[in-house]
Amino acid sequence: MGNREPMSRGTRRSGAVAVALLATVSFVFGSGVPAGAVTATPASHATVTYCQQATITASCLHAAVADFNIARHKEGLGPIVLPTNFVHLSVPKQLFVLINIERIDRHLPPFNGLSSALNAAAQTGANKYATPQPPSHMPAGTPHASAWSRASNALYAEFVWMYGGSATVRNGLLMNVCGPLTAGAALASGHAGAGVFLEGLDTRDRADVFTWNGERAYFPAASRERATASLPWVVRTSAPSFYRDNYWTLGISSPGTFSPAAAVRAQWYVDGVAQPGATSHQYTLTRAQHGHTVSVKLTAGRSGYMSCGKAYDFGRIS
Repeated sequence: MGNREPMSRGTRRSGAVAVALLATVSFVFGSGVPAGAVTATPASHATVTYCQQATITASCLHAAVADFNIARHKEGLGPIVLPTNFVHLSVPKQLFVLINIERIDRHLPPFNGLSSALNAAAQTGANKYATPQPPSHMPAGTPHASAWSRASNALYAEFVWMYGGSATVRNGLLMNVCGPLTAGAALASGHAGAGVFLEGLDTRDRADVFTWNGERAYFPAASRERATASLPWVVRTSAPSFYRDNYWTLGISSPGTFSPAAAVRAQWYVDGVAQPGATSHQYTLTRAQHGHTVSVKLTAGRSGYMSCGKAYDFGRIS
């Protein structure tokens, strides 16, 4: 079910138990392969040999694409599809495109684009041969991730980040949050490596260098990448509230509010398993379900906006 919000049982009030929220972790639904599922796949000798330089040659492209397809096949994904202008892009733009391809093919929303502020953060880290650090203007608590590679070749660097066996780096590239996603990328001076800095929820770092919506036109018409636009998000403006009525029924007092207004759907889970037809504002446990954990996913959606939701955990019901 991904990240969930735990809840306290609270205290009984007028025949109901108010449920308080303890934390806030948001995510987007639908990723086919869990972000943490690392299928370590070594780069082939051909990729290591031909992808040492920042410029992508035909030999490098052929070898790296073959490696990507082997690794992706292990995770149930089809062959990687690159845009027709890929080899003509700069290394930072190539890194950005590759990250979005891996995200979209796992049903995760794309990063909006490259930000000059985040590019600068990535450049500072890359020039120091170190993982880029958050820029000083970034608000505390902003979801973010970064990575650095000794490889100056985007295909080689991205392959190692995604399939080299590091769950930390991979999970960063596949960060799963509800809100604006912006990236920064850079090639180290002297072509001695590359770095990326990825950020979610900070609307001040707008994509002012390169945008995903502009790049989509270079993918084949039938590809998922061509169809996946970077859409605005439905923003939660107030939190939901919940109740527990007697020992058997859990419910949603209010789904919260959103801007713009959005339709909210619920799905109840017992021990992480979706209960068929359990999509109303309340759920009554069976006798056999007592002593088991219960949670509910609330998903807000609106046409023309990115849908995302949160899971709220009631804990073990006894």
